[in-house]
Amino acid sequence: MRFWLSLILCGALAGASPRVAGADPTDADFARARAAYEAGNRDEAYKLYRALWQRKKTFDVAGNLAQVELDLGKKVDAAQHLRAALDSFPPSGDPVRRQNLERALAGLRQELGALLVVVDVAQAEILIGTRSIGQSPLPHEVLVDPGSHVVVARRDGYADGRATIVVTRAQAQRVELHLVKEPGAPVVPGSDRNKRSMLPLVLGGSAALIGAGIGIGLLVASGGAASDAEALEKKIEGGNGSCGPGSPSALAEDCQAYADERSSHDALQMGSGVAFGVAGVAAVGGLAWWLLSDDGSAGSVSGQRATRIAPTATRHGSMLFVSGSF
Repeated sequence: MRFWLSLILCGALAGASPRVAGADPTDADFARARAAYEAGNRDEAYKLYRALWQRKKTFDVAGNLAQVELDLGKKVDAAQHLRAALDSFPPSGDPVRRQNLERALAGLRQELGALLVVVDVAQAEILIGTRSIGQSPLPHEVLVDPGSHVVVARRDGYADGRATIVVTRAQAQRVELHLVKEPGAPVVPGSDRNKRSMLPLVLGGSAALIGAGIGIGLLVASGGAASDAEALEKKIEGGNGSCGPGSPSALAEDCQAYADERSSHDALQMGSGVAFGVAGVAAVGGLAWWLLSDDGSAGSVSGQRATRIAPTATRHGSMLFVSGSF
């Protein structure tokens, strides 16, 4: 099986883009590693490719390193570098060469076991045994030797998540790790706790815009009513009359219209004030909701902290009630 996989890798790497001498400082190291491999000195080739991989993580270096590791029986390492070769494979690369890399990785998968590690906290370091395999979330499953393995996820400010799993050859298993926030631990920048939802700002801003729009509309309408009332008042005074008890019956219709316009003006003006008040409360309330909530949601609880915000508007003014423990 190992010989067959090695042949597949040779096919995958044969004809790779040639390196021009002197074009890159790593070209000479690549040539020495290739020469050591072709001379049958696998240990020296492995040493040189490993050092080259630390400096230049390209698909051809990863593929050649995987080939040497496969010859040396380092199947897990070979699988890791085959995956790296596929992840960095150029979009314009030979599709047949990519297929050969995929076939080699699929062949190793039949000899090893696969773990799909899922952690509920982002950017946690994941270890299998003592080997670090990356940070959560992992983009791919991880191939490991069949047998028992300890999987650990760790991140500053959290208690380690740990699981012991028995891996079966050619089988895939899912491992879910839960990290618990340590009491009194500082908030780590970039953690999920710092990722506040923008929903409070969106809702508050939208309500503020709607309230302001309604307020402007009512204010314009109240101005129109005031203008109409003023015109009626001038008409009544121009006829040497006045509205009130004992006013001439000829002015009754104009006086009633004048009273209606004044009443409309007062109602519209009051409505405008309430609308502007609601807009202000919505803007301040949305901002306060966002600032006071740990995760940007109403009623959020972090430890012992919970906040309740209730904006209220009346004809006499606008208020914002904030209650809870801090």
